[in-house]
Amino acid sequence: MATISILVGCAAWWAVNHVIKGPCHTTALKGEQWVDELLTGSHRRFRNQLRMLPSTFNSLLATLQSKYSLSSSRYVSAKEKLATFLFVIASLLLLYPVVVTLPSKDIPYEIHSNPKMYPFFEHCVGALDGTHIRATPPPGFAKPFRNRKGYVSQNVVAACSFDLRFVYVLAGWEGAASDGRVLSDALLGKGFEIPEGKMYLGDAGYSLKTNLLTPYRGVRYHLREWAAGNQRPQNARELYNLRHYQQRNCIERVFGVLKKRFKILEYPSEYPFTTQVDLVYTLCALHNIVMELEYDRHFLQMADKAKKKRDQLQKRRANRHRRMSNVPTE
Repeated sequence: MATISILVGCAAWWAVNHVIKGPCHTTALKGEQWVDELLTGSHRRFRNQLRMLPSTFNSLLATLQSKYSLSSSRYVSAKEKLATFLFVIASLLLLYPVVVTLPSKDIPYEIHSNPKMYPFFEHCVGALDGTHIRATPPPGFAKPFRNRKGYVSQNVVAACSFDLRFVYVLAGWEGAASDGRVLSDALLGKGFEIPEGKMYLGDAGYSLKTNLLTPYRGVRYHLREWAAGNQRPQNARELYNLRHYQQRNCIERVFGVLKKRFKILEYPSEYPFTTQVDLVYTLCALHNIVMELEYDRHFLQMADKAKKKRDQLQKRRANRHRRMSNVPTE
């Protein structure tokens, strides 16, 4: 609890010194009266507290009521429910720069304590990858957001430490953008700094760089490939790829946990796109807070089971493709 007190105090300091430039919330009103006052007041205040304009809020409210059964309850109106949700997102967003921070230059415990990894990966401070979050882009912009799997998404690049905490997130890129392009944007002025002599682990979709360690191409890599062959590494490259995947797997697990814990990320959203982007940052920050307080294996197990099912499906598809390729032609 002491850690959370520090985090809340840091968030309050950040809000006072970097976000709140004047007395924005001075009303004693509560509930729907507070929402009505916001709607009829300053657009700047409304945007500061709910992250959108009143006209956008009203349009969103109408959509949620007509299409998604958002309704008033006995004590809370639909308007107040939506405003409360948006206010919570905006408030938690202030915690992001406090709880999602770049790692230190020290050798991570998960490397130093593992003789299979140390000293071979002693300069690695984490892993990075991209993931697709289903999205609803602004009208007329759907095409660049359609990814190679055929659905509309935002491409999110993230880095994590080996203890499954986010250390950097860049959300909001179009789904059609490559992971390499999004990473380049992160490194060029978007706050992702890799100390000299340190590096992250990335998959074969990225180019090998002095600060990004990738696997050998054309060499078995994923655990399902080792399981299919039921073999041990036969040479140095295979051993390197196996160890690389075992350590880099943390980023795949953290994405899996994030999506299992917060199901809202698995479905298209009717919120304005800027809110969809803010939601990614907010939930990544909330994930880190939860990991600080508890190491609940429930969502880890759910994510691991889901990945195992995907691997089995890919294996069956590969076997079917191999059998079809071996069918003799007349």
